[in-house]
Amino acid sequence: MGKGIVKRKAYFTRDNWPERVSPAFAAYWSARKALDLIAWSKEGELKERYDKAWEQLCDASRAVPDEIVKLPEPVSPRVWKVIYAQLDGFETELKGTEPGMTYAVNPESSVFFRLIAFLKFGVTFRRLITAVEFEGSSAAYIKLQKVHYDLFRLKYRKVVFKDLKLKFSLDHFSLMVQGLDLGLNTLNPIELARCFDKLCPCGKRHSVEYMRKFRTRVRRAIKDLLSDETRTYKPVG
Repeated sequence: MGKGIVKRKAYFTRDNWPERVSPAFAAYWSARKALDLIAWSKEGELKERYDKAWEQLCDASRAVPDEIVKLPEPVSPRVWKVIYAQLDGFETELKGTEPGMTYAVNPESSVFFRLIAFLKFGVTFRRLITAVEFEGSSAAYIKLQKVHYDLFRLKYRKVVFKDLKLKFSLDHFSLMVQGLDLGLNTLNPIELARCFDKLCPCGKRHSVEYMRKFRTRVRRAIKDLLSDETRTYKPVG
């Protein structure tokens, strides 16, 4: 081989990825993508199409949990439980409220805050708070401030979600985590890219190399997240 020529890894190319992923999974993400494309369309009369797409998404969303519960050790429900986890001892619901009253709440009590924390930095809210409170980490404190600022900008419509600088795309991460339970592990990188081209709500083309690396990153993130299930978040001594 000549000097400077890089040999690229070859993959056995198959074009039957739909046969090796869960039909319920493919139907759900196809419906999500269809709904997103209609919702963001600039066309005029879309109500009928939107209503139909919404019905299809509702039907498809009921089938996926049925597939997940059949698995001996599904990962995706555990992953989201860890990401959304509140601090120990905190109430998850606002109690003693009066109808029609508006109450100020701590932004950190929102599951959306904890979702942004993970997507932005790849660490859970609980781990971030632990680093601040028990380790005195100024880096973790700055990250926490950035999550607050992003949530503030979203709340007051200074930015839209897609404009946030995130470590993980919500669409890509959600699709991959669920898909690893439902067949994406069986696909080579070429098939994986084709699958994402077809199902991902972002509507963009996905390069083979990006998908190869992204699946590895998500697998590592999942392993790290599941270690939080048994992690102790209390000061020692």
